[in-house]
Amino acid sequence: MKKIILGLLLLPFASFSASIADMQRECEKMFDKFPDMASCVTKKVKADDFVYSSPQARTYVATAVNLSGKVRRGEMFDDEAALALQEKYNQLNSEYVNDVKTAQDPFGTYLKKRLDNAGKIVVDVHNK
Repeated sequence: MKKIILGLLLLPFASFSASIADMQRECEKMFDKFPDMASCVTKKVKADDFVYSSPQARTYVATAVNLSGKVRRGEMFDDEAALALQEKYNQLNSEYVNDVKTAQDPFGTYLKKRLDNAGKIVVDVHNK
């Protein structure tokens, strides 16, 4: 039962992580310059309403746009920006996993308490 619930809770995560990573890989294959790749990936992410609905995806897009601007202004090289975007993706992905686990925990705890107390008689000796 726990595995089924965990699987259902992680389903959006699987879509989120695979989709953005796949989108970025596709764009990296098509474009050598970071600003062009960033433009491609931001368009793809924004076009997918399910993916773009997560705060992590919106932060990823904002980071890609910001880094692209730095490369255009000469403040950063293409490879530095690509690395920074990948690091940001990894950070956001970890946050998403933690959010899912945190969201799962209260339900699991509540259910476990209910099952543990099932059939027990609780007597409140302080209430008269």
